[in-house]
Amino acid sequence: MSLPSAVFLRHAQGVPIGPLPLWWLEVLFDSRVVDGTTPVSLDGQRFTRLEEWPEILGRLETVKAALTRGEDPWSEPEPTPSTPEAMVLAAERTVIGRMVRLSAQSATGTMTLGGVDGVITLDFKDGRVVSVSTDIERLSLAGFLLFDELVDQAALDEAAAKAPSMGGDLGGALIALGKVQPHVYFEKYLAWAKKVLGAAVAEPFEVSFEAGDVATPAVPLGFDRLGAAMDAVRSGLNRSRLQDILLPKRACPLIISQVEGVQLEDVKLKPRELRALKAVDGVKALGDLLDDLGGSDEKVLPVLQAVYFGEQAGFVVFGEDPLIRKELAEAQTTEAEYQRLLRKDYFEVLGISQTSSDDEVRSRYTDLAKRYHPDKIRKEAAPELLEARRKVFALVSEAADHLETEDARYKYAHDLETGAVGGQEALEKAQAILQSETLFKKAEILLRVRKYDEALQHINQAIALNPDDTEFKILREYLGYLSAARRGEALLAAESAARAILALMKNDANIASGYLYLGHLQNAQGKEDLAFKYFEKVLEYDEHHPEALSQVRVGRLRKEKKKKKRFGF
Repeated sequence: MSLPSAVFLRHAQGVPIGPLPLWWLEVLFDSRVVDGTTPVSLDGQRFTRLEEWPEILGRLETVKAALTRGEDPWSEPEPTPSTPEAMVLAAERTVIGRMVRLSAQSATGTMTLGGVDGVITLDFKDGRVVSVSTDIERLSLAGFLLFDELVDQAALDEAAAKAPSMGGDLGGALIALGKVQPHVYFEKYLAWAKKVLGAAVAEPFEVSFEAGDVATPAVPLGFDRLGAAMDAVRSGLNRSRLQDILLPKRACPLIISQVEGVQLEDVKLKPRELRALKAVDGVKALGDLLDDLGGSDEKVLPVLQAVYFGEQAGFVVFGEDPLIRKELAEAQTTEAEYQRLLRKDYFEVLGISQTSSDDEVRSRYTDLAKRYHPDKIRKEAAPELLEARRKVFALVSEAADHLETEDARYKYAHDLETGAVGGQEALEKAQAILQSETLFKKAEILLRVRKYDEALQHINQAIALNPDDTEFKILREYLGYLSAARRGEALLAAESAARAILALMKNDANIASGYLYLGHLQNAQGKEDLAFKYFEKVLEYDEHHPEALSQVRVGRLRKEKKKKKRFGF
């Protein structure tokens, strides 16, 4: 079965809550609020354990795994520029596009890629990448060599001590100490450089270039002048990631374009990659290309890699999805219908009367479900249409639930006459609380993947639904600090956020996350001893909290170092 866009959960009183967007379930699964034993339903009537829906459970586990890796599984592809000319210009601002153009221009200088975790630096000499370096800890050369079991920690420590006398060349120090053979190190060094290039094209970076002389590297990389960018795509993007990026554009035609000074044949593409880009004719959509050249994994992957590279470099551009305009018009009509139905009672929503039979109710519901069910549109449809249909379908389902039986229709008609309609207030309040908690938990997830502005939007929505929750407000203050810090206003923002969180916690001092955020805020102000106390406080609530444990270990090591220094050790 295809994945549903929405599901139902069951309230403690047995009443179905929903339909809830699938991302709610993804967030709640990641947060362990729901698990394989949780009852779920597609129609609000027949509930079975989540583990009996392998397709849904598989999606939830995929999202959870992505979040564990620090990825955002809900991120949308970058907006497509409106014209082919704009798309070619946009390609020049991508990592791949800039690499290709620098190679075509035989440029010499340093390309800097700035990201949230640090910087990657690529030195170009006559258009060729001759040196790669980074201060991103998870991409460090030492970590790569250690993970690959080429050397042990003791050898790395010894080489690190010797490297400054050799101009900082860790590899040269390892070779000089006899820890590795030169040819083995050169092979591993090249593999590490390709890994860093892969990360450069797989993650968001701000790109800049400064022309000027570059030093001759200690280890020549031997990258092909124009082929390095394609090597980066092959190293950094697997099939699943490429499908997430490209398949929303499946219906868009591909149009051939030109990159000044470069021919496709110069890029050292593999035969299937070159064949894929040569098949672009301005008429075929991406889906046509995949149907013609795809098939098995080993055949689909190079096509996806070639199309991604071609778009990023500017060799091809995506045309407008021919169905989008029609879908946007339908979205407007559907939204207007939703607003009209909101003013109607359930009989009017379904277009039935109190005297209608059970079969007539089911038939009418089926007709409306076929018309408005969000799963009935293509995956690449305009999100506005998906959202409009989801809202109408939810309203239709709600009406059908209330009018399913003759007794239910009689009771609802009586409630209409007496003005008693609205008895669902408690259930609606429960659903609002669930929605606010889900938004809060997604904000926490977006915090983990450093999407601070998006996280702020979600936590503001949560507070609008549940304005009395102190923990929501504490998270908002911390996210406000992170967003300001990214704009270069860290110190003042840290002071302000710390004061606001302390004020909030006067009325509720038992919020572990508040102490965690206070610890980070004190660190940002250079108040390490106070930060240490806050992180220790977190451990009083959760002795296994990984982030607090890490910070406490660092704090203890810092104290030990100060003690040894004080006594001259």
